[in-house]
Amino acid sequence: MSFINVLPRRQRWWFRFCTFLFGLGLTGVIGLYVVPSTAQNSTVQTKVAQNAAVNRATIIEVLEGNQIYIQNRLAKVQDQARTGELVRTGRTRAELKFNTGAVGRLGYNAVMTIANQCVQLQQGRVLVNGAVNGCTKSVVAGVRGTTYILSTDEQDQEQVQVLEGEVTVSRPRMLRPEQVVLKPGQRVVLNAQKKFGPVAQITQQEFDKTLKGDLFNGYQQNLPGIDKIKRSYEQLYPGATFPIGALLPQKGLQVREGWTTNLTLTRSPSERTIVLQLDVLDKPATTYANAVYVLNAWRGDRWVQIYSSTGARLIKDSLGTRTLPPEVIPISKLKLGALGENVNVSNLKLQAVVLLRYDVRGGQRDARVQFERVQDYKEISSRSL
Repeated sequence: MSFINVLPRRQRWWFRFCTFLFGLGLTGVIGLYVVPSTAQNSTVQTKVAQNAAVNRATIIEVLEGNQIYIQNRLAKVQDQARTGELVRTGRTRAELKFNTGAVGRLGYNAVMTIANQCVQLQQGRVLVNGAVNGCTKSVVAGVRGTTYILSTDEQDQEQVQVLEGEVTVSRPRMLRPEQVVLKPGQRVVLNAQKKFGPVAQITQQEFDKTLKGDLFNGYQQNLPGIDKIKRSYEQLYPGATFPIGALLPQKGLQVREGWTTNLTLTRSPSERTIVLQLDVLDKPATTYANAVYVLNAWRGDRWVQIYSSTGARLIKDSLGTRTLPPEVIPISKLKLGALGENVNVSNLKLQAVVLLRYDVRGGQRDARVQFERVQDYKEISSRSL
C-alpha cells in the first residue's frame, strides 16, 4: 500500500494537486534553460550557414620548398583538396583559393580540413580573407567577408585575431553555448580548458609583426582585402605608417626568429655562374653568426643538393641593415649525386638555401634559422658582378 493511499481522502486530493503544480513549475524552469540553449544553438547554426559551403580549395602558391600535402600525398600548385580532405604543410607556406572566392594562407606546420561549413584547423595557423567560416575542435568563427587569423598551439590554446571586419566566435557544442563578437584589432584566446579569456586589443607592435610575418611576406600577390586591412590599421593607430607597402617590391623578404632578410638568386649574363645574395635588414643582437649557402635542384619528387659552400661566411655582430658578400657559384661546380655527375641547370627548378647559425647575446647558443628561395633557372634574372 502506497503512502498516498493511507492518507484521508481530502489530504490525498490536496497532495495530488500540489504535485501537479510542482511538476508544472519544474517544466517552466527547465524551459527557461533549454529554450535559450536551443535558440543560441540556432543562432550559431545561422552564423555558420550564412556563408556558402566550402567544398574545394585550390593551391595557388607554395613558398619555401614543397612540403605541402593533400591527404598525406605530396601536392603542388593547382592541385585541389575537396570536402573531408586534409591539407598539411611542413617547412612550407601556402596560399589556397576556396570555391567561395575567399583566400586562405597556411603557415608552417599547419593542418587543416575542408569541412563543408568551415575550414577546420587542427594545428598551426591559417589566415582567412573573405566569406569563409573557420573552426577548430572547440569554436566556430562566423564571418561576413573579413580577414582574420585562426591559430592553435602546442599548449592546446586556440586564438582568433581580427584584422578587419567582424567575427562572431562561438562554442556551439556546449550545454549553454557561449559567444563573443570581435571587432577590428581584437583577439580572444581559449585556454586548454576551453574557456574564453577576455577580449583583448591588438597593439600596434603586434599588428606590425603580423603584417611583416610569414602570413604576408614573400607572396607574389597581395590579399584581395589588403586595402580594407590598411583602412582598419589606420583607424586603429592614427598617425602610424602601414608597414606592408615597403614589403611589396621585395618578393624574397622573409622574417623569422628576429631576422629579416631578402634573398635573391641571379645569374651572370654569360650563364657561367649563379649568384646568391642575402641582405640582412634586421637581426637579433649576436656575439657570433655565420652563413652556409646551399643550392638544390628539383629531381623527380624531391630536392637534391647540387652545391654547398665550403666553410661558413661570418656575419658581423652589429645591428642594422647590411648586404652580405655574394656567394658566386660556377655552374661547372654544380654536381649531382655521389658520382659527381654534372648538372644541366637550363631546365631545372632551383632552391637557394641560406642556413644561419648564431649565438644570441646573453641568450641561446648555436641557434639556427634557415631562409629559402625557389625559382626556375629560366626565370632567374642576370646581372654583372
